[in-house]
Amino acid sequence: MNKRLNYMEKKKIEQRADKVLAAYQYIDGEDVYVDAVRLARFFGFEVDEATDLPATEDGCITVSKDATERSIVVNDTRSVESKRFIIVHELAHYLLHYMGSGEFFKHRESIKGKNLEENDADYLAACLLMPAKSFKRQYDLLKKGRTPQRTIDELQAKFRTPRESIERRIEEVCR
Repeated sequence: MNKRLNYMEKKKIEQRADKVLAAYQYIDGEDVYVDAVRLARFFGFEVDEATDLPATEDGCITVSKDATERSIVVNDTRSVESKRFIIVHELAHYLLHYMGSGEFFKHRESIKGKNLEENDADYLAACLLMPAKSFKRQYDLLKKGRTPQRTIDELQAKFRTPRESIERRIEEVCR
């Protein structure tokens, strides 16, 4: 499934991901797992789970006008894999749509269906949690002698992201 990107081309988002991962000291092609909470904290965010979010909301991000207060909240009813993706998706909104604007920023995940800005954030989140070289390397190692479903299962275990994200990343990076 090809998703259109709105504000930035894929190449620009990939370059942003490369810079973030380099600053985070992740070595694409060698490292595998990216700790979502640690990555958010690297950018000064507090990360919490909320028990009071409606079932329709995945999470939210809030950044004060002077950017001294930053928080990401994720719905505690989501799976571990989904929580990881939500955290980095919200961080992606900050990196793509807020950073340096000097405005108060609050974003809540409550819409069904994805607009183009959401697709941008999803793509950056995928690039950060499943960096291209590392993902392709793992895919190439795991696909030998395994069914496609088993390969996806093992990639999901390594990268700890939702199955749908793994399947989409295979299409983006490995095909």
